[in-house]
Amino acid sequence: PGLLGTAGFTESRDASWERAAVKIIENLKSAGVRKGQVLSIDSHTNRNGAAIFSAHYSTALPDHGELAIEFKIHRHTQVLWADPFHKLCWDSAGGAAHCRSVAITGSSDGEGQAVMFNFFYKGDRTKIEGVEFVEVRGGQFQGEPDWPGAAMHLIAKLVEAGVQHGQILSIDAHSDASGGQPMFSAHFCRNLPGKGKLNLRFSYQESTDMWSKICEDAARPTQALTRDQLVSVTGAASAGGKSIMFLFYQDLGGVEFVEAQGMMWDGAAKNLIARLKAAGVRRGQILSIDAHNDGPNATATFSAHFLRTLTDLGDLDLNFFSINSMQTWKRLHKQAAQEAEGKDVVSLTGCCNAMRRSVVYCFYYQGEPTEVP
Repeated sequence: PGLLGTAGFTESRDASWERAAVKIIENLKSAGVRKGQVLSIDSHTNRNGAAIFSAHYSTALPDHGELAIEFKIHRHTQVLWADPFHKLCWDSAGGAAHCRSVAITGSSDGEGQAVMFNFFYKGDRTKIEGVEFVEVRGGQFQGEPDWPGAAMHLIAKLVEAGVQHGQILSIDAHSDASGGQPMFSAHFCRNLPGKGKLNLRFSYQESTDMWSKICEDAARPTQALTRDQLVSVTGAASAGGKSIMFLFYQDLGGVEFVEAQGMMWDGAAKNLIARLKAAGVRRGQILSIDAHNDGPNATATFSAHFLRTLTDLGDLDLNFFSINSMQTWKRLHKQAAQEAEGKDVVSLTGCCNAMRRSVVYCFYYQGEPTEVP
């Protein structure tokens, strides 16, 4: 999976939670979003008690067909949150046990009544057994709601529960009617395939801006993440007329590399592929491949960075094509783009060469992946 690239967002609001939920699905469809391209759906409210949903998406992700999302709503009419919220998390965990959720998100309305939504793809019969949850409530720090402290507490509870990367279904932020007590819930399933140690990080912003501006700002940092890294984008009302938005992501760490050299560029490229295979790298785990040298007449060199914790999509069937020419870089780039059309490209990289020539290499996967991400 590559970087998410430019992430988009859309927002809906209504006096009714059900109508706002229907609107956010309609807005996603109007934006041309397809199945598999929704990153998050989050519920929150404002000082007037309006029902608000925001959804982040990336159309750079694989298209798995027409977008058809349904939802279930769980609500509690008591104003007190302590027991009702725990019950809503439990109800949502039960609902998620029947399908793979797109999002599980909750909020309060202007009267402090609690609601929790479970969004899922229509017709998805993926059976998810053993959905669990943890929840935390934060306190105050220097007279303000301690949202970062609550987020760190949530991560600690997930680690304590033995949750691995790839097993979290959702993380949701919410607060009571006053916004004075930070709350987080996380739903997870330990029966899902684990992808290694959970190394969860977060960034956040607190602002008095409109939700639309906050959601737009939250979309930007997702562009540097892969789909495998992004866990949740979630917000809630805070105290003093402010709103809070969190981005939770897996810190991949552990990036490795191999390097290959040769007197001829094609020979170096073949050596690189051989070294990747010898290192046990699998399809879908290469982050980048780069061509370079110490000067036009120096040794041809390739380096490849990879991450073993990325989803294994099968044997590494990697190939390349090359252009070695005296053309301008603009012409080289155009030719490479044309020849890369229709290929499962891993990397396009170029370098200077001897005799006033330049080289461009396109590395790409052959065949089909064994698992659709």
